[in-house]
Amino acid sequence: MPGKFVKSIGRTLDARPDRLDLRDREFTPNVVSLPEQWPDDATIRKLLPRYCKSGLVLDQGSEGACTGFGLACVVNYLHWRVGLGNGAARSKPRTVSPRMLYHLARFYDEWPGEDYDGSSCRGALKAWHKHGVCTEDLWPYRDKAGHVRFMKPHDTWAEDALQRRLGVYYRVNRASVVDMQAAILEIGAIYVSADVHDGWGIAASKKNITGHKSLPVVGAMKKADSLGGHAFALVGYNRTGFVVQNSWGLPWGNCGFGVLPYEEWVKYGTDSWIAALGVPSHAAKASGVPLASREKTVIARAGSITFTSSSSKEPPP
Repeated sequence: MPGKFVKSIGRTLDARPDRLDLRDREFTPNVVSLPEQWPDDATIRKLLPRYCKSGLVLDQGSEGACTGFGLACVVNYLHWRVGLGNGAARSKPRTVSPRMLYHLARFYDEWPGEDYDGSSCRGALKAWHKHGVCTEDLWPYRDKAGHVRFMKPHDTWAEDALQRRLGVYYRVNRASVVDMQAAILEIGAIYVSADVHDGWGIAASKKNITGHKSLPVVGAMKKADSLGGHAFALVGYNRTGFVVQNSWGLPWGNCGFGVLPYEEWVKYGTDSWIAALGVPSHAAKASGVPLASREKTVIARAGSITFTSSSSKEPPP
């Protein structure tokens, strides 16, 4: 199934809803009172501008791959929050590789082969769980000229990925706004997908980031044919809706952030996951580069990955 390019917002929408899997473990919130909004205005005013200047707001351009970019937003955000506590955030953070997450998601998602656009949230999470995730400089999404194309990762990608492993992850009941709010409060960012539309085409705000009210709100759908699947991060909430960290660059919303009204989520939300950072581990023996193939055998061990296939052709540039 090809991705859907929506001209009015200039984006390709290709996230697929997770299929039912009874093995999914569901998140159970802690019994705590929820604040009226999270983070509070003072925290947003102090930290969000710093985050925007750090290079962690991603831009997938007009290409698809939002499942990789959306999860990369979550991983970046969680590591950045940890860095705030140990002083690491004072240095320039290194973003993780959306290419790795998206490419490997299609080896682990619910559909055979890789000759299709898009993937699922579950597929991307499985990739992170099995291999960790390397930094973007080791497996870039764009070449040095800025063109989107598949490139071989650096020889050390598998070892580096083990430094950013996934710990536990649970499906959050997408029909329960309260459960999702509790999940955001507990971990800081959750990974979600939804059908989005031309109402998401909010222009860049020129306002200074002063708190929740300075974040633009996603509008209502104008044309039904603009609807398509998208994956992204939720990093807060308020009385109006969830705070979105998108992967459409700094010009979207206010510095890449906006608010998704609760009624929009209830109507169009498809999947919601909470994930926690795992413990880094020592590298195992390095493996070969994963290749695209219609028929493959996947051998995963300790973060390394080997693909053997009847076809050994690499993906076209």
